[in-house]
Amino acid sequence: MIFKLILFFYYFIEIVSIVYLNYCQKYDVILLLLVTLFTFILNDKFNPKWYQKKIKYVSAPFIYSILIQLFFGLVFFKWGNSSEVIFPIIFGNFIFEMILLFVFYRKMTLNHKISLVNSYNQTILEIDDAESKQQSTKNQIANITSENIIDFSKEHLSNDLIRIENIALNNWYYINSKFQAHYHKLSPGGFLIVKFKSRNQVINRLKNQFFGKSLSFIKIFVHDVLAKIPYLSKLINWIIKGKNKLLSEIEVKGRVYYNGFKIEKQFLVENEIYLILRKVNSISDNPSPSFHLITNLNRVSMFGNIIKIRKIRSMYPYSEFLQKDVFESNQLDTSGKFNDDPRITGIGKFIRKYWIDEIPQFFELLSGKIKLVGIRAMSEHYFSLYSDDYKQLYYQVKPGIISPIFDDNCPFSEIERIEKEYLISYIESPLRTDVKYFFKTILKILKGTRSK
Repeated sequence: MIFKLILFFYYFIEIVSIVYLNYCQKYDVILLLLVTLFTFILNDKFNPKWYQKKIKYVSAPFIYSILIQLFFGLVFFKWGNSSEVIFPIIFGNFIFEMILLFVFYRKMTLNHKISLVNSYNQTILEIDDAESKQQSTKNQIANITSENIIDFSKEHLSNDLIRIENIALNNWYYINSKFQAHYHKLSPGGFLIVKFKSRNQVINRLKNQFFGKSLSFIKIFVHDVLAKIPYLSKLINWIIKGKNKLLSEIEVKGRVYYNGFKIEKQFLVENEIYLILRKVNSISDNPSPSFHLITNLNRVSMFGNIIKIRKIRSMYPYSEFLQKDVFESNQLDTSGKFNDDPRITGIGKFIRKYWIDEIPQFFELLSGKIKLVGIRAMSEHYFSLYSDDYKQLYYQVKPGIISPIFDDNCPFSEIERIEKEYLISYIESPLRTDVKYFFKTILKILKGTRSK
């Protein structure tokens, strides 16, 4: 907090001084202020990454910042009368920032507590299946089939162990809120029966109508693009009154797990999918599950700290909550990826192949969360597959964008070996190692190597 206040006060005094003393032309002052503000937002300099411990990592956003300011300075000020004032100001600001960083560096990094992979894990509820009422409910659920589930839903009254929701999920105004309302009314181990129409069923039926292809395109654009943009998503939901949402099976299952349930049974009846869910976990406290086109994902970083990494979403919404299940059912292929991962969308396969989904990570680079070359920041589940000695090396090095692994035919054991080799080499000689792997990876890319 003190760091932020000093930085803010310094820039405030500088701005007042420039304006009051009339150091340079008015429009050049405005441009300088805009560039300074732009770099503060882009580099997130008010929030140094103290958890990274090493000064070269913590100072990275400030170094990127002066490079950006110099670039803008050369573009906008090289022919102006103010260049002899602007460039000393830029360099002076950088020197002040670095002095301030060094003053706070030791205290802030020593006081920062290491949090070894501590994030939004859901806890398993204690369920007494031996209790007679619980056992009776389980027997009732066990007897439900696709032939009698509709009658069961109509006849059965909701209680603290079984709740019935006859309105399709597609018409729930706020899906998570409604799930959680049922969750809180159920005892641990209780069951919830819901239904929905999958997006494929809705689109296929729409295509058979007059002007069906045009209507389906409009519906997909509204629900998959406009409704996935922050703030606009709420407006779209209000306009359609929460009705007729397009929901993929993957998104529904992800939301089920997110809200503390698991799927016990699944039936397809009269073009609707019925799910029998059981309350088994706590509700996730993850404040930003993947939903929007650009999504923030939890990734393991230095010393086990969990950071947010932005990506263009290539999977269905809420897919991250199914990762463990996908791993257990599909395992890994020869490239260390999940076999036939059903969470990846059709367009997602394309944007992954050409790394379009990685574009927002350049903002993470400029903010200092990651570096240019290095092992990709991993999800907690994927990180858990590695050996303990690998993890101890990983904790010492900032994650990167350009990975030392770009071979689709490389098995997981080989991936771990190569990445471990990179980590050991980087710890011994950082600059030489990153230069070596940068050109090595670029050559692979130029030869046509692509991600899955």
